[in-house]
Amino acid sequence: MTKINLHANVITYQEEIFNAIMMIAQVNPIDVMNSLHAELNRRNVFKAGEGSGASGSFFFFSADNRFIIKTLRGNEKDILLEMLNSFISHLVIQGGRSMIAKIFGLFTLKSKLFAPLDFIIMENVTRMDNKANHRVTFDLKGSIRHRKVNLKTRFWNK
Repeated sequence: MTKINLHANVITYQEEIFNAIMMIAQVNPIDVMNSLHAELNRRNVFKAGEGSGASGSFFFFSADNRFIIKTLRGNEKDILLEMLNSFISHLVIQGGRSMIAKIFGLFTLKSKLFAPLDFIIMENVTRMDNKANHRVTFDLKGSIRHRKVNLKTRFWNK
């Protein structure tokens, strides 16, 4: 097994707000750390690959399928920080009941080996105990680029 020694710094943004979102979602930071343990997620990281998402971002599911790590591109970090207060207000008003994926952290990873890397940890809203029931995933971020659907296809009442 090859070991990689990486010295890196992690910058955390708006930790108090993201902790509040975790409280609303009844998610414990220790659970997040355990779900994202390096040894448990090694396979998921290496099978994910860059460009897995439609946006070209790198993302992978935690080994227990509870969380998603997704890299941010361009000005996505700044946009997220700008809308964060509105996002938490929405969650509070809705009593935590929202189909919008809850984001539990925003970070920048800095190392001498690569350019700074922005990423988020978010809940997996499509998590299902029985993956055989998983039929359709909708990506509702607002982008229409490369997102065409055949309107004759029916995803319900089959």
